[in-house]
Amino acid sequence: MSEFVVRSHLHFDHVVHVVELPEEVALQCEQRFGFVTAAGGEHPGFGTYNRLAYFGLSYLEWVGLKSAEVARESVFGRHVLHGLANGGGSRWFAFRTDRMDSVVAAWSRQGLTYVGPVAASRTRPDGRVLRWRMLFPRRQTAGLELPFLIEWEEDDETRWASLAGTNKGGVRTFGNSARIVALTLGLWNVELYQQDFERYFNTSSTLRKESTRTADSTGLVLDCGGISLFLRALDGSPSDRRDEGMGDASVARERITTVHFSDGEQGSSSQTLSALGHASDFFGSRYCHAEPFSKTAGVYSL
Repeated sequence: MSEFVVRSHLHFDHVVHVVELPEEVALQCEQRFGFVTAAGGEHPGFGTYNRLAYFGLSYLEWVGLKSAEVARESVFGRHVLHGLANGGGSRWFAFRTDRMDSVVAAWSRQGLTYVGPVAASRTRPDGRVLRWRMLFPRRQTAGLELPFLIEWEEDDETRWASLAGTNKGGVRTFGNSARIVALTLGLWNVELYQQDFERYFNTSSTLRKESTRTADSTGLVLDCGGISLFLRALDGSPSDRRDEGMGDASVARERITTVHFSDGEQGSSSQTLSALGHASDFFGSRYCHAEPFSKTAGVYSL
């Protein structure tokens, strides 16, 4: 029997961006970037709720808090609480799989630690109940969490037909023409994150140049699940922000700094959209840029 290779059964699913008021952040993205956003729903088991912007089956998820008491009882809820306590922002993303039980067996054989699978659900505004399972790898060191896995109850084809079916009479009420093609991760210890990622997801890194409108840089890139992950070292040292009331700097500053978009036809991103919005006193209200969102290519910086 051939060895099960985790990376062969993964597709990029979504970015989790913790904010105080998801509906306000979504509205600002609609106004400033032309995003089409959609109401998500409540997560009764996690004490959270969300608003979404779809790019194919992948999406941005702006998640906020409904009940701190309920949130404390789950991994996902505690992540949201911790994120809000450290100024909001995006520090997590997910790959989807249809082989979660096989992943669990592979990780167990390797002696890797994880939490789950955890069953979850939410009710869409149209009354339809969505169900899924999640699996959370657990790093043994502090820092940015590794991506978690999600397995939807419905297959991709069924989900796409259901979501795309909300577009009526030629009016786009669901989804955006752009696609998410890469994430840039700001890390204190690039090598340690790389090693942990490769252990769980059976992938290897390469040296490659990341080009945007504002800068070019060469660094480690992990290709997995149909997207590229640029691993960028943060400037300074973890002690630089401890005197600003931010708590552990590895939590306060390590995050997904940029989401890169492309329409899939014009190549990689070449324009940059500045959307600075993770500070604790705004919870996402610092989304701003003079240029409109390009449907061809762009960068949405968190």
